[in-house]
Amino acid sequence: MKLLAIFILLLLSVTSIAQCEEAIGRSKLKKYTSLEQAMLEPDSVFYLDLSRSKLKQVPQDVYALNNLVVLILDRNKLTEIPENIGNFRCLKVLSAEKNKLEQIDNGIFRLKNLEKLNLSNNQIRVIPAQIGRLSNLVSLELWSNIIAEYAPELATLSKLEKLDLLNNQMTVPEQEMVKTFLPDTEIILSPPCNCSFD
Repeated sequence: MKLLAIFILLLLSVTSIAQCEEAIGRSKLKKYTSLEQAMLEPDSVFYLDLSRSKLKQVPQDVYALNNLVVLILDRNKLTEIPENIGNFRCLKVLSAEKNKLEQIDNGIFRLKNLEKLNLSNNQIRVIPAQIGRLSNLVSLELWSNIIAEYAPELATLSKLEKLDLLNNQMTVPEQEMVKTFLPDTEIILSPPCNCSFD
């Protein structure tokens, strides 16, 4: 019975990977900027840009777009990214720049295929330990936040090529610590400050 369960899980995993590869292969076809238009053909939507839509929360209909590879939520009024975001198995790019986010929400850490995460220009205070779950991350943009805590798990992001922390107030020791975590990563920093955090 256990073998059957394992076989079914493996089969589902392989099917999911194949579907993601197909979605990724077709993801450059069309960028949707209207959710209403996207809902007319949800299985064919790979790139959704809802920037400047005055959103206070992620619309529920977005979660019907199972093949999303790119989701852009920039310049809205979002205070959180719901747990459901983690259901997007094919998502490679998530951007929620210039919102009102105060943390990197847990659902994001379930995005195993995520390569680019942009949460710049928010009010994020902590890069938590869960960041280490994003093992495929190539680019992490967190400029213009108020980050005061940097998890050592940043060091596990072996594919990370770029970390943008511009306009986050950091002391020299904090900057050196982050550089130690990621010696092979391009890290973009502002000049250090003589600041302390409570």
